[in-house]
Amino acid sequence: IPTRKKLPFGWLMHALEDGRSDGPPISPIILVSLLYWFAVFVTAPVYPFIWETTPFAGGDAVKGGSLHARGVFYNACGEFLSASFLGAISDRYGRRPILLLSSLGQVLDFGVASLGEL
Repeated sequence: IPTRKKLPFGWLMHALEDGRSDGPPISPIILVSLLYWFAVFVTAPVYPFIWETTPFAGGDAVKGGSLHARGVFYNACGEFLSASFLGAISDRYGRRPILLLSSLGQVLDFGVASLGEL
C-alpha cells in the first residue's frame, strides 16, 4: 500500500489531487465559493458610496453606510425566514423545479431593474 504524503486539509487536498472521493466532486463547489467571495470582497466597499448618492441618504456618507447595513440586515433576515419554507417546498416538488422558478424570478427582477433608467 503506497503511503500518502501529508497535505494540509487532508481529505480535501487528496480529493483534489486524486480526483477521487466517496462523495460528490468538491472542486466545482470550491470554485463557485471562491468566485462568490471574490465578488463580495470586490463590491462590498462600493455599496455605501452607492447608497450615499440615493435620495434617501441625501449625500451623507454616514447615512449611506447605515442604509447599506440596514439593507444587508434585512437581506439576511429574509434568507433566514425563507430557507425552511423553500426547503419544504423543494422536498415536496423537487429541487430542479424550484431552482428553475427562482432563476426565472431573478431574470424577471433583473429585467425590470434594467428598465429603470429608460
